[in-house]
Amino acid sequence: MAAKTEKRLMSALPAGEFFGRRREYDELMLHAWSTGGLRLVSPPCGGSSELLKQVSDALFFDSSEIVPFYFAFRASDESARNAATRFLQEFLLQMISYRRRDPSVYASSPDICELSDLTVGNDAEWFVHVQLKKENGQMTCFKRPIAPYIVPLDDSEKDAYRRLRVHKTEALAA
Repeated sequence: MAAKTEKRLMSALPAGEFFGRRREYDELMLHAWSTGGLRLVSPPCGGSSELLKQVSDALFFDSSEIVPFYFAFRASDESARNAATRFLQEFLLQMISYRRRDPSVYASSPDICELSDLTVGNDAEWFVHVQLKKENGQMTCFKRPIAPYIVPLDDSEKDAYRRLRVHKTEALAA
């Protein structure tokens, strides 16, 4: 199976060494340019992960319009929250690498703070918390950067924190 490129980002094998899946590879590449869903069913160790990585690599290096994204759940995630956190970080990492057209961004595995410094265009909008607060009896949205986590609190936030905080001595006594 020879893809258009021999460059690798995620795949374990060079495209020229990944054999026997040409039909599936071509179908996935064609589907990338269409709409609708596609289900890929494969037994464990059937090569589907490598097939998806081969397609993702080809789209990364050869495509001008499609942002490829690959994610696999791991036993080490241990919880849905951990998997979701890793999913978000992986999505941002792959998106920024693609938008910069720089595979070294992906290879360097930057943390979330470093990723926010690598954004291009308006991608920085991905790195904010959208929060709600009540102003004049109405709920309003405001954005707060993800990093740094040290943010100033107004007096009402400090009071709420003090009221709701569980003190170490109370926790040990329980």
